[in-house]
Amino acid sequence: METINFIDRSSETSVQQGLTFLCEQLETLGIRARWYPRVEEADAGAILLLHDPVDEDKIPPGCRVLGQRCLNRRQRLVLAERCGLPVVSWTSVADINDIPKLFDRWGTDAFLFKADWSYSRGGIKCLTRRDWQPFNPRRFNPDADVFMRILNGSPDTHKVDLFYDQAFACRHMHTRSVFDRKFYKGFYQRSELGFIPPLESALAKLGKALTQYGQGFSGVDFMYDAQGQPWVIELNTSSLGREATWSRWGDVYLKGYLAGLTSWIKAGCPAKFCHGIPEDAAQLSEISGGALPLSQPDGAMAADLGTTRVTKTEKLLDGIR
Repeated sequence: METINFIDRSSETSVQQGLTFLCEQLETLGIRARWYPRVEEADAGAILLLHDPVDEDKIPPGCRVLGQRCLNRRQRLVLAERCGLPVVSWTSVADINDIPKLFDRWGTDAFLFKADWSYSRGGIKCLTRRDWQPFNPRRFNPDADVFMRILNGSPDTHKVDLFYDQAFACRHMHTRSVFDRKFYKGFYQRSELGFIPPLESALAKLGKALTQYGQGFSGVDFMYDAQGQPWVIELNTSSLGREATWSRWGDVYLKGYLAGLTSWIKAGCPAKFCHGIPEDAAQLSEISGGALPLSQPDGAMAADLGTTRVTKTEKLLDGIR
């Protein structure tokens, strides 16, 4: 009998009840399932489904792991695009002093810097010609940090959860625009259950591909441009917020997660389990990607990029820096 352990340290009642439900349902499939708050408590030889990354030396002997942080921000975008998802145009630079060249390359007066270590917008910054330095140049990682175009559309974020071949729920979050003076004050204002973008086959392909890089329960963030086209802005493979979703829409999220687990188990649990960075991650080596959205952010096309004048976009950013 196969053994699966969920490793989740959440103290929220809704999360603990949800994990108990998943374990009970997996037992009916002939799987010995348990959940533990600490990886040290896991059953030796079990498949471990992590919510947060753990120290490798604390993993019990013989365990097979999904959910370590095996791919960086750049590699996750590369994988999403390879699976057929529309990704917003992004790039990386080898030298921090090459950042100003991106303004002319993209024909814009503002774009986003996204640090690999970012969490809840903490590592995201809107760069302009007057202020193009990342947060801390000494922490700049050219192999993982990315620069991304800004969409001219709704600032709302649509977070789709998936496991294996199942994209099972979408949370519509009313997030602030990067031009909002309160951009960093609270990740979102309100949220409700939304609709999964009509990209099910590509999402299923991505979910399956993620298990081959040691990833499990994951999430894809979309935004829509002014023409109503959904674009991937990032991919998360750990520390997904269950407290805010399982407590409100447990029937949708838990049944969907269970459907993904069931499909994966019936397929024979295909995965490349790993405790650290898999060797295959080096194959996700592109240094730029995505597509250039048809729409441009406010002021980008009208700005006189050959002068140092203050543009409309930069005026909007004065309260952010």
